[in-house]
Amino acid sequence: MLAEQVLQLIGWIGVLFCLPTLFRFAYAASGLLWRKLFPIRRLQITLIDEEAKTKQTLFLKLNRKDGRSMVRILDDALAQSKAKT
Repeated sequence: MLAEQVLQLIGWIGVLFCLPTLFRFAYAASGLLWRKLFPIRRLQITLIDEEAKTKQTLFLKLNRKDGRSMVRILDDALAQSKAKT
């Protein structure tokens, strides 16, 4: 009886430790799916120059087809930056 309770306690501790990791993967996957289903139509790019202490924001409004290609471009850029590090 005691061994079964200890085993259950260890199992629940394992579940509590794994939940944040699983939640992160599920959240990231849903973000990728959401981006594929509903592509970006308005894109905001902020350029920050730390030497001159200036900040410029550029807004682009895209049609649906261009939004899909922009999602692909952003995914490729993110994949390349992750490959470099």
